[in-house]
Amino acid sequence: MTKNILTSIIITFLTITSCAQKKEKQLIGTWERVKEKPTEPLIQIGQANAEPIEVLLLFNKNGTIKVKQGPETYSAKYKLKANQLTLGNRKYELLKLDSDSLVMKEIINLEFLASTYRYFRTDKHIDE
Repeated sequence: MTKNILTSIIITFLTITSCAQKKEKQLIGTWERVKEKPTEPLIQIGQANAEPIEVLLLFNKNGTIKVKQGPETYSAKYKLKANQLTLGNRKYELLKLDSDSLVMKEIINLEFLASTYRYFRTDKHIDE
């Protein structure tokens, strides 16, 4: 009986580990955020009804991410655990991850303010 329980625990652990590794492999590469028009007028300091900026994410095998938002580029570390993706000090819930689409939602205290971001795999590059 104990042997069966131990075997079940090992198989479960290996299955979970295998799924996590598969997700991480799917994440590696460059993703471009889907440009969505706001449903309401966008109000930003100094801008009204601004067009969405290009956002690229480059996930590397070594646990680092390079982010390009418009003209700005920066790097951070990322961590994927189950369906939670941590980018620097921000946390996201992975809603979808497959070979060509990534959908993630911010994890914040005020749930109704959380944004959902949609990305597609791209061949674009982030210049150094």
